[in-house]
Amino acid sequence: MKLYNYLPHQRKIRNYIELKDSLTTEYLSLREKLKMEDNLDHELENAFDVLLRLDEILYDYHVKRAYLEYSKLELVPENRLILEHIERTVHRLERIVPIPLLVRSAPKLAIFRRQLFENAREAAKIMSQCEKSTPEWTRKYITQDDLEIHTSRATIQARDLLRFEEGGWSKDHVEVIYDAARLKKFKSDRCEYIKRQFERKFSVNLSRRTAMYLLTHYGFNDINYRIKDFRKAFDKAYAIHKHEQSKDRTRHIIDTIKDLINIEITKNDAQYGAKLRDIFIKVYGVAIEPPENYMEFVTRKFEPL
Repeated sequence: MKLYNYLPHQRKIRNYIELKDSLTTEYLSLREKLKMEDNLDHELENAFDVLLRLDEILYDYHVKRAYLEYSKLELVPENRLILEHIERTVHRLERIVPIPLLVRSAPKLAIFRRQLFENAREAAKIMSQCEKSTPEWTRKYITQDDLEIHTSRATIQARDLLRFEEGGWSKDHVEVIYDAARLKKFKSDRCEYIKRQFERKFSVNLSRRTAMYLLTHYGFNDINYRIKDFRKAFDKAYAIHKHEQSKDRTRHIIDTIKDLINIEITKNDAQYGAKLRDIFIKVYGVAIEPPENYMEFVTRKFEPL
């Protein structure tokens, strides 16, 4: 990132650079204090090095995040979703690094970190102002082209992908389904999004029919029954017929669910619902998904992007 000394903003740029240099020097000076209080395993120094590298990355992130706000670039829903993912990743990374341990030994660390990230926002503000007021500033820091999500990618051969039932399952899989419901209005678009994300993230070849069931399973398809009743009845039917051959199992699950709640589900739902529970058994040892996989997304305020 470079800030050029265009005359109208010279003072702001100089003040920004001087403050950043001062804060960086003070931040780095904490290493010696931590060394003095460290143990033989150099726990504090090692943690400080990890945090230092993380904060270098976060500084750049805060510049870009603030620049998007100040420049008022219009973000498509996919871009807003990416920013949400980054924000959550930042929080997870900060929880991994033992920051409270470092702050107890060097209380000023918390102050310097906050001031550095405020300094990053100031850099973004200055850049945005320069671009708006200085004709010579021809190259935007971030442009709409930079934000474009390119869907073209190297074609993944089906033989290189796992079948749905061969893959695994995790909170990340569930998040893709909730993201699809937020991003896409139409079922076909939601299914295509899930299919592409399963290929890219999990190397799983997912059919649109499977994606359609996954949307139903998590309550994102229009159905004439309560999703909790449906899943509870399906779990019971699956427990009875899980060891049967595929065709028999599908037919018997349909019949059993109809007996339990007087609803006739589709062959597609019966087939892929059973396969999903096969995966649950493979991953978790039981046919019921652990609530921690989806509770964060259920309780998160659901606002379509």
